[in-house]
Amino acid sequence: MITIENQTIADIPSLHIFKQADKLHPQPTVLFWHGLGSSKEQNLSFAYYLAEKGIRVVLPDALYHGERAGDIDAGRRTYAFWDIVMQAVNETQSLVNEMTTYKWIDSGRIYVSGTSMGGIISCGALKSFEWIQGGIIMMGSPSWKAMAEEQIRSLKKNTDWELSEHEEQDLLEKLATYDLSLEPAKVESKPIFFWHGKEDDVVPYELSYRFFERLPYRESSRQAYYLQQEAGHKVTREGMIAASKWASSHI
Repeated sequence: MITIENQTIADIPSLHIFKQADKLHPQPTVLFWHGLGSSKEQNLSFAYYLAEKGIRVVLPDALYHGERAGDIDAGRRTYAFWDIVMQAVNETQSLVNEMTTYKWIDSGRIYVSGTSMGGIISCGALKSFEWIQGGIIMMGSPSWKAMAEEQIRSLKKNTDWELSEHEEQDLLEKLATYDLSLEPAKVESKPIFFWHGKEDDVVPYELSYRFFERLPYRESSRQAYYLQQEAGHKVTREGMIAASKWASSHI
């Protein structure tokens, strides 16, 4: 039986999903971040697939989302995107520290995953923390700086952009420290799975695919990229099943 518990971990509202029989036993553990404008509850179907494979899954709410949303509107949340993402990477450390005290994690087997913004967070965490063993990146991107440059161009064209040129450069320099694409050696020997829809027009697949092509184990199943034809910016059931099947062998 799969159990879902609503818990506060490191002061962050989170969902904890696990096989009831394994509740008190250490398991490989995935920290799963949701997408922009979403919440922890909206990824339960994917978490269920992973839990069926004997993987413990913890889904936190990111800043300005779910139980942490407050009164922020969608426009302000979009402007705060990179602040949300950077804070989630930093909160990854706090969440894992507390989970470790609960003895949930089997022998340091901690992994990250997420959809869209959550996949971007996961890539930043892989760049930041050597102790993360691998990841499942669903329509995310390791290329923070390139994504931010494109986002800034779009916002300047379509909105009243608020940052000065100096502030833009400061932001890009800060994002570069989390940019996994600038240092692929961080994951060169780690298991990592990418899923992306080829027709995704929100987070285009090309950046993550170019990164994947630089990985040394891409010819093996240890490092895999599933590019699904005709899929857009929504993880399909087929994608979830493929990711969970990969996880059963590599997590």
